[in-house]
Amino acid sequence: MSISDLARERGVDKGGVSRKCAKLEALGYLETRSFGQAKIVNREAFDSACGPVQNTQPLASPASAAAAPLEVAAKADGLPDFSEERAKRTKFEADLKRLDVEERLGRLVEADDVRHNIEACALELARALDALPRHAEALAATMAKEGVAGLRAGLRELGREMRETLARAADRFADDALAEDDEAAA
Repeated sequence: MSISDLARERGVDKGGVSRKCAKLEALGYLETRSFGQAKIVNREAFDSACGPVQNTQPLASPASAAAAPLEVAAKADGLPDFSEERAKRTKFEADLKRLDVEERLGRLVEADDVRHNIEACALELARALDALPRHAEALAATMAKEGVAGLRAGLRELGREMRETLARAADRFADDALAEDDEAAA
């Protein structure tokens, strides 16, 4: 059986099988022979050297094999463990499907949208901070009349107003995002 056939039968990457065969051959566990441009491997000898690894599912398509190249893990003897790699591939594919479902349910947001909203909130914060000097006279009068305790109370009130301004801005952005989602759904 060719290395390509062996890889296809097991549902793994041809390059990984080829590297494993080369390693087994170098260690004297496996013999291969050439047939034209193909390298022929005895399946039983391969299974004996690797352990009985069977294909649980074929790859969905050649494109999926290219999209998720096989990274061969080494067992204690330094040889790759294809059953472990198959489990990794299956988990990777399941994670992709979960993300696809999350996106369809609207639970994921675009990074650009998040960046835009953070920038807009930062702009609101900068405006609120820039407005602080306008309160200097009122705060100075409070300080003169009520002392440090009055100044602290005035500063607390300014802080509360700034938080409310930022909360309103965040609510506005959330409302805009919901409106965009409604438009996209329609």
